[in-house]
Amino acid sequence: MRPIDILSRHGDKMHAMLIAIAIVSAWALSILSPLERWLEDGRAGLLDRPASGEVVIVEIDSRSISELQQWPWPRSLHARLVDRLSTTGASTIAFDVDFSSPSHQGDAEFGAAIERSGKVVLPIFYSQARRTDGHESAIINRPMQEFSAAWVGAVNIYPDAGGTVRNYPAATYIDGQVTPSLATVVAQNSDWGDRTFQPDWSINPRLIPRHAFIDVVEGRVPAGAFDNKRVFIGSTAIELGDRYAVPVHGIIPGVVIQAIAAESLLQGRALASTGWPITLAGILLIAFLWRPRRSVRPVRYALMTGLGLLVLAAVPVAVQVLLPLSIKSAPWLTTLILCAALQLAITVRRHIYERARTDVDTALPNRLAFEEALDDETRNARLVVSSIRRFSDIREGMGTAASNEVVIEIADRLSTQIGAPIYRIAPELIGWLDREVDGTSAEDRISALDELFRQAVTTSQGPVDVQLSYGVDTEIAAHGVLRIERALAAAETARREGHLVAVEGGSQPALRRELGLMGELRSAMDRGQVWLAYQPKYSLHEDRIVSAEALIRWTDLEGRTVPPDSFIPLAETTGMITEVTLFALRTIVSQLADWQRSGTHLHASINISPVDLAKPDFVDNVAMTIAAQQVDPALLTLEITESAFIRSPEQALASLDRLREIGLRLSIDDYGTGLSTLSYLQKMPVQELKIDRCFIKDLLGKKSDRVLVRSTIDMAHELGLTVVAEGVEDADTLDELRRLGCDQIQGYLIGKPLPSDEFTALCLSAGRRFVA
Repeated sequence: MRPIDILSRHGDKMHAMLIAIAIVSAWALSILSPLERWLEDGRAGLLDRPASGEVVIVEIDSRSISELQQWPWPRSLHARLVDRLSTTGASTIAFDVDFSSPSHQGDAEFGAAIERSGKVVLPIFYSQARRTDGHESAIINRPMQEFSAAWVGAVNIYPDAGGTVRNYPAATYIDGQVTPSLATVVAQNSDWGDRTFQPDWSINPRLIPRHAFIDVVEGRVPAGAFDNKRVFIGSTAIELGDRYAVPVHGIIPGVVIQAIAAESLLQGRALASTGWPITLAGILLIAFLWRPRRSVRPVRYALMTGLGLLVLAAVPVAVQVLLPLSIKSAPWLTTLILCAALQLAITVRRHIYERARTDVDTALPNRLAFEEALDDETRNARLVVSSIRRFSDIREGMGTAASNEVVIEIADRLSTQIGAPIYRIAPELIGWLDREVDGTSAEDRISALDELFRQAVTTSQGPVDVQLSYGVDTEIAAHGVLRIERALAAAETARREGHLVAVEGGSQPALRRELGLMGELRSAMDRGQVWLAYQPKYSLHEDRIVSAEALIRWTDLEGRTVPPDSFIPLAETTGMITEVTLFALRTIVSQLADWQRSGTHLHASINISPVDLAKPDFVDNVAMTIAAQQVDPALLTLEITESAFIRSPEQALASLDRLREIGLRLSIDDYGTGLSTLSYLQKMPVQELKIDRCFIKDLLGKKSDRVLVRSTIDMAHELGLTVVAEGVEDADTLDELRRLGCDQIQGYLIGKPLPSDEFTALCLSAGRRFVA
């Protein structure tokens, strides 16, 4: 199973349940409380409500304290205030002032005034007192017995963990009895019982009428100011304290909080909060409506999410305008945001997944997708790779866009005929799985398919006649990556020999001849007729030979040299190349061990084939070979051509990463002749880059080659790579490469490939310098 997203394998409904569980857990643990408070404060800030005018505050303010020239005041002043308010028509007189202890200054007068009025409410509250043992205990502050004619109201208010008063208790348990709060008594509203409510903080406290204590007792208040009004008396002077932080309005006096609570009860604006059932139902509804899914229309989902956020932001405001109800919307908003975030993650992940498996130029599935298609269900299918002949000429002659159109049209014709997806595994290579294997030979099947291309392919630049070469792998038991490599090799054989199709896994006379040659090669390795020649690599920084590239050589029984071009491609086609590579590897590691023991400080490099990297056990064999000779792995460089990354980037990178972990150095050979190195260069764990000889031979004569070489050197150095120039044959080219900053050179100017003893002698010879 290859999940596109970790969550997607559980199903859409499972997504919704997991999100709902996560949000409910966060809600239960109060993780969402800061967001909820922010939303409540925002709603209150949007709704600016006027005061009813029924509540009036008499302030014990700084001016009153200053004019009376003393503090605390004798209670005879409070008696005068009560008498004045009673005679001016106040319906209720509520003090937010402590009268729990005697003052011996007018207590009797105050008590008599309370009894005359019959409408005075005094506070009762808890406070903290320090005991003789140093600990604090709660004590109850009640009005003195002399003031028993007054009603009592609880004035304790409780800030939250952040120090802000958000809720107000309608009543408080004191000595096991339910005592209504001061605001409840003043508003004469017992609907809330002993519960806590949220005052409507949108009520503007600046619109509650206020009068200074001194103005009231001195009769300087307009007539009718207290007629049938509910009056709160309390401290607003900063120096007396009793100030609290509240939403929207910042820090305000406690008496103002009491007044806002009373206003909320009088206006029917004491806010209830939605409970668990409504909140939970909303979470589940949103989680299922906006649940993340593997396949959605991103624009439509984004519009729905934006609309949902707008509704979830606007509806609580609208409800609070019409009803005394505060909707707990933080869990709903968080649910929607989490759904949207996970949907975005799934969409992006799927986009990345599909892009990694899609050819950018043609939108066809690519090599990685092809490899993943080779699962157990397709093991009964032939694997076919087709090479578009002269594809480079088509691209150069008609342009990249038209060449891509050619590939797309070829894929369309084939896909329509065989009813299976076509994969683009390299610029000129496409592949597919052919399941119609019963009763039809591979050659007959391919001949029928090739009839599709008797008519030219139409492009925006004109018609193009295309010819294809086909490679078929019929070894259904082989590993998927190896099957692709075998089919690639067969397609290359067909192209090279001018045949329509070559088949791996079948009986072919040509292939039998090739296998015969491979048998001779294997015998030649056993007899010692295959050996390594060493071409020196010269450091322009150290002015000496520092390394050698090991090149395979074959001398037959008659002493003739068998050209590498005649047996290396066959070795790759038949899969024997790995035997050759491991033979060469054992030889060069043994040579490195000899140099290491003799104190000759030289490195060496050897070419490996893309077919090698496709073998699951290749890296293990390399590791064992090096360990057997106890050679420092850093002395050996493995060179790989760009075609390995074009044909099988994921497999090549995985194998190279393991080789790098062993400690080997890695190099890109023939740089500049491939097509896609730039897209992989930053990912590849290589330390060296070799510029192909075709760019070096005309370095002095062609400006374009010089620009390319200079830019390549600069780019490689920026990436921390060593640069080697191949094919250096004259001193002027060497001087130019030195000026361009090249690190090492290789070519006939330094030395031709030599047997190991001649190469060692060359390195040890004195005066071998090439100084400009």
